[in-house]
Amino acid sequence: MGTITETQSEIRAPGKWARFDIPHKGWVCVDIADLGQPRTICEMCELAVIRYVHTMSHPDYPVTIRAGRICAGRMEDNPFAAESREQNVANLMRRRANWLTRKWRKSYRGNAMVRTDGAVVVVFEENAAWIATVKHPILTHGLWIQSRGCKTVDEAKLAGFEILMRVKEVSRV
Repeated sequence: MGTITETQSEIRAPGKWARFDIPHKGWVCVDIADLGQPRTICEMCELAVIRYVHTMSHPDYPVTIRAGRICAGRMEDNPFAAESREQNVANLMRRRANWLTRKWRKSYRGNAMVRTDGAVVVVFEENAAWIATVKHPILTHGLWIQSRGCKTVDEAKLAGFEILMRVKEVSRV
């Protein structure tokens, strides 16, 4: 018997969908994670092998459920929201993968820097550690946000990317 895809799992009501003690609607997605490849089972249908894990929460259920896109969409009664979340995560992972291949220039102090999305990201070495700093005139109120010490220049560049993405995410709220 082969594995069942998310699309096939929607044909019948397996797993927790068949239980009456578990709410089927009114869930909210509190997190999403990309596992890199399909390698875990959806906890709602208990059949679909999933790559993107939507962590779903419900006020009348004591624990979160890690669900695939189709089940998450049904749980929150909005399949487009689940699909959009997955697309956003996939886009973010692509941007992160391409981050190190960007053209990094030298700042006037000789440090690696890149300008993107209205921000400046600078990476420099200090006390045998690499540091990333991010400044955006609006999102950081003109202040530099700094990473902790990193072991390599590439690790610091990725830390700069993570800071930039967090700053952008907070500004959307």
